[in-house]
Amino acid sequence: MQSGKQDSTLKLSSLTAGKYRFKVEVTDQNGYGEALVNVTVLEVLRVNQPPVAVISPNTVNQVLTLPNDATVLDGSGSHDDDGIISYHWKLLQGPLQKDDAKDENILQDGQILKLENLIVGSYTYKLTVTDTDGLTNSTLAHVLVNKGIDNKPIANAGVQQLITLPQDSAVLCGNQSRDDWGIVSYEWSLSPDSVNQVVDLQGARSDCLHVSKLVVGEYKFQLVVTDKAKQTDTATVSV
Repeated sequence: MQSGKQDSTLKLSSLTAGKYRFKVEVTDQNGYGEALVNVTVLEVLRVNQPPVAVISPNTVNQVLTLPNDATVLDGSGSHDDDGIISYHWKLLQGPLQKDDAKDENILQDGQILKLENLIVGSYTYKLTVTDTDGLTNSTLAHVLVNKGIDNKPIANAGVQQLITLPQDSAVLCGNQSRDDWGIVSYEWSLSPDSVNQVVDLQGARSDCLHVSKLVVGEYKFQLVVTDKAKQTDTATVSV
């Protein structure tokens, strides 16, 4: 835009980047004169701003209670004026896992981090985002995993069995035993009332016990079940 084209001062506005040439002509009663002037408008020097790493408020601080051992961290709210080209997640702090021979700090990259098979403890994760100029920014997320209620197991050795010779064997099953976190071991034996009796036991550390070489009489067998927390329960059954 130009104003004052007929005045001694020409005002220019709303110029865009580029080169401009203007001519000024002056006259008076004694003569005429003209001159040229060049004007260069430069692009505004742009300063790239670093990206901003953002983990969703809904996922940045989480508390889980087992058996819930999985969650996600959402970094899709991160932003940059030119765009983000990479998302990198790293575990800064967390309880050791059984398979920690490998580097558990290396996690998959992407906007969303999926976490599974977490154990009790406190975890700190770091998200680093990078823009097209290589500028970075980081932020942290925290996940706390609490131990859930762990009830004692309930042993069930099955129902009393009656056999008649010449049958001299039976199968006792404790597979109806139960635990909220799962039973990790079964152990069968003769109960204290029958320790002086002689029988053949097969599968004494499995859920089902095969007993043989029975003779006339009553036998009592004891089943002990153990859960992940090493809590136990005992049941007996007679044959």
